[in-house]
Amino acid sequence: MLATSAVVVLSSLVPQAASRLAELPGDGAVRLLYAGERPTEAGLLRVLDSREAALAWVERAGPHRDLGHFYFVLADELGDTEERRRTLLLRAEAELTTAMARSPADPPTLALLATTYVELDRPEQARRWLEVAQRIAPFSPETALVRAWIALTTAPPDDPPRPTDARDFRAAFAYDRARFVQMVMELGARDRVLPAFAGTEADYELRVALMRAEEDRLDDSRADP
Repeated sequence: MLATSAVVVLSSLVPQAASRLAELPGDGAVRLLYAGERPTEAGLLRVLDSREAALAWVERAGPHRDLGHFYFVLADELGDTEERRRTLLLRAEAELTTAMARSPADPPTLALLATTYVELDRPEQARRWLEVAQRIAPFSPETALVRAWIALTTAPPDDPPRPTDARDFRAAFAYDRARFVQMVMELGARDRVLPAFAGTEADYELRVALMRAEEDRLDDSRADP
C-alpha cells in the first residue's frame, strides 16, 4: 500500500518538476518582459519555446500567463497591420483566460487581461475583469493603470476626479510613471489628473514629467517633414 502511494505521489511530482525545469531557459527574458524591457530576439524565442515545453509536461497557470504577456508585447511590436495586431491580442487573451481559469486570484494576470481588452476596444470586458480584481486585491498597483484609463475615458470630462479615481491616478503614476504620463498625454487629460496630486510630493514630479513629454512631442512634430 505504501509503495503504491509513493508511486502515485512521484508520478504526479515528476511532471511538475519537469515542467518547471523546462521554464528555466526563458526565465531571464520573462523577467525583462515583466520589467517593461525588451528581450533580444533570441530571448523572445526562449520565452515561447520554454513555456510551450513546460505546458507539454503539465498544464499550469504560470506558463500561460507568461505566453499571454509574450503575445501582448508582440502585438505592440509586430502589429504592423490592424489584422495582425488583433490576431496577436486574441492569442494573448486566450492564454490569459486559460491562466485565470487555473489561478483566478492573480492581480498581475487580471491587470494584463483587462489591458488586453482595452487594446481590443472591449472596455466592458476590461471593466468586468477589473471589478474582479477589485474584489480580490482592491489596492493592487498592477491594475491601477487600467483603472485610471477607464476613469479618464468614461467619466464626464468636466467632472473632478472621484476619491477612488484620484487614488488610482496616484497609484498608477507610482507604479509605472512612463506609461501613466504617456496615457495622460494621449488622452489630453493633464487638467483632469493634476488635481489628484495637489499637496503630494508627486505633484512636482508629475508636472515635470508632463512638461518633458510635451517638449518631446513638439520636437517630434518639428522633425517631421
